Amino acid sequence: MADKYRKLVDSDAVGRLDRRDIEAAVRAVHVLAAEGNQWVVQTLGGQRIQERFDSKKQALAYAIEIGSRRKALVMVHPRRGKVERIDPAQTTTTALAA
Repeated sequence: MADKYRKLVDSDAVGRLDRRDIEAAVRAVHVLAAEGNQWVVQTLGGQRIQERFDSKKQALAYAIEIGSRRKALVMVHPRRGKVERIDPAQTTTTALAA
């Protein structure tokens, strides 16, 4: 009988994520562009929005604070463009003010 469940394996093929990238995305704190000029912060497992902000700068500061406590990456999802990854261990909120 074939295995019912898919197994995550490391892969370096073009267009595929490896296991570490998937695990990092699941644990990450996500900053998403919302309607208007607002930004929301949420975790992948959370169905509800944790917090809503009027600026990206405020949302990033909040997400980095949460990410540093959870030891998780912060992933910024703009309306258009590439997803940006931020490691809270290497970033401080004062660096964002500059």
